[in-house]
Amino acid sequence: MHITELSVKRPKMMTMVILLFVVLGLYTYRHIGVELYPAINTPYVSIMVAYSGAGAEEIETQIVKPVEDAVSSISQLKTITSTASSGTANINLEFELTANADEAAIEVQKKMDTLRRVLPDGADDPVVIKRDMNASPVMMLALSGNGARTELYDLGNDVIKERLQRVAGVAEINVFGGQQREIAIDIDKSKLEGYGLAISQVVSRLRAENLNNPSGRMDRPEAEYNVRVLGEFRSVQEIGEIQIPTSSGYSVPLKAIATITDGYKEVRVHSRVNGNNAVGLQIYKQSDASMVAVGDAIKNELAVINEQLPEGVNLRISRDNSDFVQRSVNGTRLNIIEGIITTSLVLFIFLRQWKSSFIVLLAIPTSLMATVMMMYFCGFTFNMMSLMGLALCIGILVDDSIVILENIHRHIKMGKTPWQAAIEGRREIGMAAIAITLSDVVVLAPLAFMSGMVGQFFRQFGLTIVFATLFSLFISFTLTPMLASLMYKMGKEDLIKPGKRSFLDLLWQFTIPFGQKIEQKYMTLLHWSLQNRKKVIAFSVLLFMLSLSMIPLKIVGTEFMPGSDEGGITVSLEMPVGTPLEKTNEILQSMEEEIGKIPDVQYFNTMVGGGGRGSSGSNSGRIELQLLPKNQRQKSASEIAGDIRKLGSTIKDGRVFVSESDSRGGGGGSAVRILVAGN
Repeated sequence: MHITELSVKRPKMMTMVILLFVVLGLYTYRHIGVELYPAINTPYVSIMVAYSGAGAEEIETQIVKPVEDAVSSISQLKTITSTASSGTANINLEFELTANADEAAIEVQKKMDTLRRVLPDGADDPVVIKRDMNASPVMMLALSGNGARTELYDLGNDVIKERLQRVAGVAEINVFGGQQREIAIDIDKSKLEGYGLAISQVVSRLRAENLNNPSGRMDRPEAEYNVRVLGEFRSVQEIGEIQIPTSSGYSVPLKAIATITDGYKEVRVHSRVNGNNAVGLQIYKQSDASMVAVGDAIKNELAVINEQLPEGVNLRISRDNSDFVQRSVNGTRLNIIEGIITTSLVLFIFLRQWKSSFIVLLAIPTSLMATVMMMYFCGFTFNMMSLMGLALCIGILVDDSIVILENIHRHIKMGKTPWQAAIEGRREIGMAAIAITLSDVVVLAPLAFMSGMVGQFFRQFGLTIVFATLFSLFISFTLTPMLASLMYKMGKEDLIKPGKRSFLDLLWQFTIPFGQKIEQKYMTLLHWSLQNRKKVIAFSVLLFMLSLSMIPLKIVGTEFMPGSDEGGITVSLEMPVGTPLEKTNEILQSMEEEIGKIPDVQYFNTMVGGGGRGSSGSNSGRIELQLLPKNQRQKSASEIAGDIRKLGSTIKDGRVFVSESDSRGGGGGSAVRILVAGN
């Protein structure tokens, strides 16, 4: 039995099948992830190592070369690009496009864990970062208040970080700014040599004494107890009383050969919010987690944390990328809804049949829900590309249903019953409909199988359209003729009759002049085109050639990603290598004063010297601006960025780079980069 005949003869059964798709679509709609862009296997991994106080030559010999030697044996490694600067090493690895970026990052991390033992003692642990278009921080927090900088840092690192790391989907939290407590042991070299000791002996003794050791379990009838020997230092006095054994057979206390000071680590990073000192927290999500879901979970936890903070301490969101992603996706969803509503008005005006309009409008969300189900099962997310595919499909979904309804109407006018008209009308144009649908699939499906990063980017776009197109064909063979057989009447047209006073009648009568005018204009244009075929063909060819010449003539620019006003601006300052941290800080403070006068700036975060993933030297820093919402601003982000560039041009001996914030993790670099290499 033909599927259309089955749908018409057994409407209840087919209704249950379609409801199954709709219910599964609604369920998966609530559980599908939300991202700005599709997940892409970007074959790039970066390694950052900070070594405070070391020069570029020491960084090259002691950090860069060992790292390069360690990673050179990793399979499918294509190129290694390294940069050694004062205090920092950056090694960028490019793998073959066929390599799995996640596996490559894990392999690099294993190599770095092994290499850590041979790196200099003063070097920080290597930081391995896999580049990802969705790997920008989910959120940045600023902790400020009346307390000391050490108290704020301890609160952020020991309490808030621990709480937020338990949030589902959070992968990493970086804390920067503030001050850290440090016990400094200044050893007197002459006294050390007088006792015949070496610094390595002192270091070994300190490590051995500053430990908590497990000591087994103690069983009692009422309970079991884990026993631990607490040996960590609890005061400066305890450290001073440590006995250092000498070669002569006796021991001397540490305080006899060293001065012990309870102080603070040297400040290498300044962090501020709106010019006030603060501790910053950067929160990154797991690669398979939804940015919006993680952002919502973090906000829920922040509401609880803020209620428990000491009086005078404030924890606020300084940047929320998840909010921009949510707004972008919601905007695309709204465009889809607007498209459906606009389609309904157009159908009502031109078809003049409310039943036909209802059937077509019912087919659109049904096909979309079934498409969402397939997206979920294929591991897709709601992102700009997949939602763009859904929006593009609305026209295709309407076409399939309108064609079949028009043919069913024709058969009803021939005197057939709605039941017969639905079956024969669908069967008559069935092969043509299949050919039209498959032609769309053949054109769009190759987008999903393109090679390279572009192919990965368009995969969800192409397959989403294919899914929607195929489900639209299925709906046009089942739901559309089934509803037509139930709603149409034999020998009667579904036209709204003039003279009645229902709302639909009045609305239709109101649109009659508009529809008739468009029909008249179209008929006039059609008659002229048929009478001037050569002119129409020549104009079409000319228009086609002009379209092709837009890009070569630079009339239309080219970008991998379109620009967008995300409401954020990043100002980066780079001073000459060796510039003291305080001088860099002073320059950024002067810029903060001017930026604070811009009325469209909501708040701004400043970081001097480093922080976050990786590190930078004392000669650099950045200010991240969050602007007011677009509808509350007098200027666009591009215009404000231009004003700040003028401000940056007045700074001597330094370079200021101003770029609009890009949550995609790219697009903010220079148009051309020149690399000079040699021995």
